[in-house]
Amino acid sequence: MDLQPLRFPTPWPVPDRPRDRFDSIPVLGHFLRFVTELVIGSQYGNLKSDISDQITRQLEQRDNSHETWPLQAEQQRVVQALRAAVCQEKGLDSLTIHPLDPAILLFWSSYDDLTPLIFSLALESEFQMPIHRDDLFEAIWGKDFAHNGENVLQPPVTVEQLVDRCLTFLKKANCLGG
Repeated sequence: MDLQPLRFPTPWPVPDRPRDRFDSIPVLGHFLRFVTELVIGSQYGNLKSDISDQITRQLEQRDNSHETWPLQAEQQRVVQALRAAVCQEKGLDSLTIHPLDPAILLFWSSYDDLTPLIFSLALESEFQMPIHRDDLFEAIWGKDFAHNGENVLQPPVTVEQLVDRCLTFLKKANCLGG
């Protein structure tokens, strides 16, 4: 079976959360909505969970026995940090990454945004240097990532581009030679 890039789940991008009765309550409204969804669930929560499941199923179905990318040692170190972060967040034992995978799908989660944080920590560990996360994510996705994570760039950033942008960022931070 040939390894294919991840397909975007359906629907994508994730629709905005519908307004509900708690939206009119400043600060406390978010907490009340969270508790209500935790106790009785919500259609929006179920939709996000289904999207996450679609991504995870695609990753689980990959043959992890013969990965041929990346070839360069520095690229492998970035991919290893990405692999560790995605495996931890998606509960996978192993992961084969395709260079044309849309990176946002590897980072996306239905319940939190910890994969980018775990990835940046794994990069810090791998390259033995402190990394300012906002600068890293701006280097990867551009200035608007924090405001519009799922639709930052069209076409979406691939894993191969993510690796190249990380390496460029690390070179500028004097972590790599060249």
